[in-house]
Amino acid sequence: MALLGALGKIQSTEVHFTTWHGKIGLASTFLCAASLLGGTVNFFQPKFAHKIYSQAEIKYRHNLFGIIGFTVAMVTVILGYYTPFFVKYVDNSAIPAFVLASGLVLLFTLIGPVTSLLDKLKHKKKK
Repeated sequence: MALLGALGKIQSTEVHFTTWHGKIGLASTFLCAASLLGGTVNFFQPKFAHKIYSQAEIKYRHNLFGIIGFTVAMVTVILGYYTPFFVKYVDNSAIPAFVLASGLVLLFTLIGPVTSLLDKLKHKKKK
């Protein structure tokens, strides 16, 4: 859904990607696409991919791109709270609550993936 929304903004004739929210959101779109590609390769495990990377390396890279992509996406959401569009429709006193909620979602969501990534790093260093 994020990729489709970004493609809609890219194809639009209006001027976009002028704010920090737009620029970082565009970067987030590319990271999302990279993570999606890595996850697809990880799921299907084609033989040509194993000639380049081991199965563990593919999983590690997918995990890393996912963490970076999700973090950048959540930063984009937080920056979106300060855009003129959002401020126009939401009371300024509520914005810190939105930022706090989004920050907590980011923090709690990353616990599992970061733990998994650190575990993969431990095994990678042993080899």
